Amino acid sequence: MPNDNVPAEITVSSTYFPSQNPTTATKSHGVKFIPPTDGCTICADKDIGGKKRHDINKPTTFSLETFTVGDTITYDLFAYGTPCTQGKRKDSIGNSIIVGSGMPK
Repeated sequence: MPNDNVPAEITVSSTYFPSQNPTTATKSHGVKFIPPTDGCTICADKDIGGKKRHDINKPTTFSLETFTVGDTITYDLFAYGTPCTQGKRKDSIGNSIIVGSGMPK
């Protein structure tokens, strides 16, 4: 059972695949992306951390407080500094984060 007192962690591989998909993360603890050595770009369909595109080169945690339980955030991962292309996200199933309450089922 996941620990709801820490952010859900997504480790990004050197080929830009997430360690788990989909990922369930609580509103209160958010989601933590751990990039590969060279960093990565996260392109989301909704604002996380105030914007849809993030270049990260160190572990970065994003709050999900603004979301509603049950919301799904779809995202893609690219090489660091890559521009986000809307078409790729729409054409692929994409990776997803499901916002949960953290309450036991």
